[in-house]
Amino acid sequence: MDYVGDVPTVPLLVKIASEEKGYGLFALNAITSGTEIGIYTGKLRKIDLLIPQINPYCLLYPTRSGIRRQIIDGFRYGSLMRFLNHSDEPNVGVSWVKNGPYIPHIITIRDVSPGEELTISYGNNFKF
Repeated sequence: MDYVGDVPTVPLLVKIASEEKGYGLFALNAITSGTEIGIYTGKLRKIDLLIPQINPYCLLYPTRSGIRRQIIDGFRYGSLMRFLNHSDEPNVGVSWVKNGPYIPHIITIRDVSPGEELTISYGNNFKF
């Protein structure tokens, strides 16, 4: 698998979230907790340990050993999910579904209001 396509399952809007954040992903309608909003897609590639080449649109990909040595790079070929910004209080999360390869489904973890920005936690080491 080199690329995966995606169509969001709910109406979404990409617009400037703020000068600091850049683009963000916003709900057009109310979304209930537990709703799948899409799949994080892009090019699956290995991380070069000497020259990582990680950009803001990369999602770490789990491997069988649990050591993450691959990423899904959404920079050029990603879905709308690449516009999810970080929040310490996110409203979406990733559910890794194994159907052959692991597929990162983006799921709401609480109710989302119309016009609200969809956000995800980039992890404990994220610095903004």
